Amino acid sequence: MLESAQKGNVQQLITDSMQEAAPAYVDELRKQMLDGVMEDGSQIGTYSPMWAAIRKARGLQTDYVDGYFTGAMQRGLFLKVRGDEMDTDSPVPYAGEFQDRYGDGVFAAGGDYLEPFVDQVEQNLIEKVENLLNQD
Repeated sequence: MLESAQKGNVQQLITDSMQEAAPAYVDELRKQMLDGVMEDGSQIGTYSPMWAAIRKARGLQTDYVDGYFTGAMQRGLFLKVRGDEMDTDSPVPYAGEFQDRYGDGVFAAGGDYLEPFVDQVEQNLIEKVENLLNQD
């Protein structure tokens, strides 16, 4: 049993477990963004009077920044795991500008929004270790 554990690359098991849980992370990040919340729990911001008027005319909420206008940015969200680093982005051309304006925490899940991802990573990792240990 110990030999099987030693054969496995622990960092790779963690990375794979995190990448496999990426859909849970992205789902929660979408919810967090639409709630107007940053990674640290603070509000993303408020819309300028001009943007509030444009959003109001489209029937969108204007109380806080949620980054939603057409939904393309939220639909395009993805998580890429490289070792112990996680990168979240969206392929829309204005995603970088949105992040520059409001900060890195806008594309990072935190608090209660992070729990489903952590739970999924833990479950994935346990399964991978059990499979590895049962190879002998």
